[in-house]
Amino acid sequence: MNITGKFKTEHGEVELYMEGSKITGVYDNNIGVLEGELENNIVSGVWRKPTLGYEGVFQFTFIDESTFAGVYKSGLDKGTMRGKWNGTRIAVSNNTIEKDIKTIEKSQESSEQLSNHASNSSEAQSVSVSEKETTEEVSFAELPDSSNGELKKNTDLEQNKPVPDSSGKYIDKDGTVFEGKWENGTLVSGKFATKDGKVAEGEFRSMELHGKGKLTFSEIIEADPEDPDSTEMEVITVMKGDWNEGHMESGKIILDDELYEEGTFDENGDLHGKGKRIPIEDEYEEGVFVHGDLQEGKVRLMDDEGDIYEGEYANGARNGEGKLIMEDGSTYSGYFNNNVFSGEGKYTESNGDWMQGIFENGKFVEGRIKSTLDDGG
Repeated sequence: MNITGKFKTEHGEVELYMEGSKITGVYDNNIGVLEGELENNIVSGVWRKPTLGYEGVFQFTFIDESTFAGVYKSGLDKGTMRGKWNGTRIAVSNNTIEKDIKTIEKSQESSEQLSNHASNSSEAQSVSVSEKETTEEVSFAELPDSSNGELKKNTDLEQNKPVPDSSGKYIDKDGTVFEGKWENGTLVSGKFATKDGKVAEGEFRSMELHGKGKLTFSEIIEADPEDPDSTEMEVITVMKGDWNEGHMESGKIILDDELYEEGTFDENGDLHGKGKRIPIEDEYEEGVFVHGDLQEGKVRLMDDEGDIYEGEYANGARNGEGKLIMEDGSTYSGYFNNNVFSGEGKYTESNGDWMQGIFENGKFVEGRIKSTLDDGG
């Protein structure tokens, strides 16, 4: 697989260069840098905007050499990558990427050198900056005022950092609209809305939800090809709770105004710890989850055979007291051990016959019965 080339994405053009398994790239008019490794058809790595001080992780899954479906997040810590970054190749690269990356890195070094020089030299009266040493991508370089030696910001070099208007509104190149309170060029509270309809509201860090917040977005659920009555449908999802740099740690997930999940979540967005899940109407799972799977608690669920179980659940199975309503109309109320009847219980057949007493490994061993004979006795 050779993925070298230019790709059109929702975040502008991305140019990738492949050398063995090493992948390098630039994007957003060469402000951003990508570095990663290709394994099979997946590229995992780090994105950076050196002159703005932003960085994070990404993962591109290549469907073929010309198309990838990607995700990303801000920050290098572990967490769910919820941002979308999909691309389609539009041209074969002419391999200017290495030069572009060196230019960006040199710009960053120049900016840091100027800032250090201005901060540490009390005798400096002026600083000369040549175009070869810095580029327009450098932002917020601190330069001493030629008149009094005090620090001031070079506004000509700030143009790449978000500059909201007087009302706190800023529109990014990809069409995302940010509104709210800003500090040092980053949104700290308010909301943002993307062109595809995703809306985040609350507190932010590094342009990601951090603290109290709510994320709203829509998804298309495809029809089940094995179900003739199934149709494609759009689902509105709302995630509301406490966030840590783009990852909801605790809160609620609501689908079309109906509660779907509630509790604490792991880095992949799965219930982890105490929680509740309502997959469909009249069904639920509640208790302690481990990475999305209920380990201990209570449930009301229908299995693949159409049987409905309501009762205690532990170690990933029916364990404890519960009731099983079987598709043929028969029922069992009592105790279970690893999904089978075990202990005191009562089994009632669809014709009204019953067995009540002690069960072992799914078999009735002691108690009372009512049985209808073939002759009606």
